[in-house]
Amino acid sequence: MNELNQIERIKIKLEKVLIIDSEYQEFGASSHKYQINKPATEKEIEEFEIKYGIELPTGYKQFLLEVGNGGLEYEDNGNLKPSAGPYYGIYELFDSAEIFTESSTLRKDVFFNSKITESDWRSITWDKFDIISDEEFEQLYNKLLSGIMIISYGGCSNYQGLILNGKDKGKVIYVYDEIEYKPHIAEEGYFLDWYESWLDKIIEKK
Repeated sequence: MNELNQIERIKIKLEKVLIIDSEYQEFGASSHKYQINKPATEKEIEEFEIKYGIELPTGYKQFLLEVGNGGLEYEDNGNLKPSAGPYYGIYELFDSAEIFTESSTLRKDVFFNSKITESDWRSITWDKFDIISDEEFEQLYNKLLSGIMIISYGGCSNYQGLILNGKDKGKVIYVYDEIEYKPHIAEEGYFLDWYESWLDKIIEKK
C-alpha cells in the first residue's frame, strides 16, 4: 500500500469507505454517497485554463484527470448531484470558477496570507461595512477572495477553496461567504493531502 502513488491510494480508499460507511453516517455522505463523476479530459482542462487565464495546481489537475471531475451540478429534477469529497462534496471544475467572485479575480495575486491577523482582517471587513456602498462591498469581496477558486461546500457559509497563485498555490483554504470571518489554510495543505486525509479519518473510525 505504501508503495502506491497517492492517486492510486485515493482510488482504493474511496472504494473502502463506500463499504465501511454503507449507511452514509459521515457528515455530508448522504448527499454524495461516495460517488464521483467521470474524469475530465486533457482538452477540457486546457480549455478551462485558457478561458480563465490560469494554470491549475498539479495535484488538483491530476485528481480531475485520474479520479473524477467533481460534481454538485443540478440534475434534471432540480436536485443536487454531489460528488465524493469532504463535507458535502467537490464541485465540478466547470461549475466552480465563478461561484463567488468575478472570473477575472482567479488569475490575480492572492490577497490572503498567513501573516494577516484576526484584527487585521476585521479592520479590512467588519469595520468598513457601515461606510461603504454595495458596489464598494462587491469590489472588496472580489479583492479578498482573489486568486482563490471555490472547490467544495462545507455547509452554512463555509466553503473550501483552492489557492491558484503564489507560494501557497495548490493548498486548500477555508473561506466564508460572510467575509468578515478570516480564511485559514487547511492543516493538510495541498489538495491531494487534504482529500486523502478525509478518507483516512473515516477509515480510522472503523
